[in-house]
Amino acid sequence: MEKQTILVVDSVLSRHFSPAGLHVSPLSSYYYGKKSENGFVPGYAGLSERAIRSGVGLMARGFKYCPEDSD
Repeated sequence: MEKQTILVVDSVLSRHFSPAGLHVSPLSSYYYGKKSENGFVPGYAGLSERAIRSGVGLMARGFKYCPEDSD
């Protein structure tokens, strides 16, 4: 069985991660105008290496179970 690639808008994933305690800003919210890119702006400056690794693990698991709908 071939894996299917699903495009999900970064703002949807950002909201999906929030209840798990992972707060990332959608990159698209930093763009002005019609064209934007999907991605994340993580805020990890005040975190320990352990906390960063934990957050990256949460994101990886969140991508696996992300919602298929978008804005």
